[in-house]
Amino acid sequence: MGPKLFDKQYLKKEFEKLNGVLSEHVSLYLIGGGSMSFQKYKPATKDIDVVVIANDELNLIKAALRAP
Repeated sequence: MGPKLFDKQYLKKEFEKLNGVLSEHVSLYLIGGGSMSFQKYKPATKDIDVVVIANDELNLIKAALRAP
């Protein structure tokens, strides 16, 4: 069995769920294979790479991901 791949639809759904639990606005930048999936340069990616500018935003994302 190969690695799980994340396509554009999966990524979009997961980012929408994350947005629904974030307590504040966060600027999150999708890079690498995930970005390439959104641009239709590749069908899917095996990992999700993101960048945030501020530690405060990172802490908000971590709290949202830990939320039940």
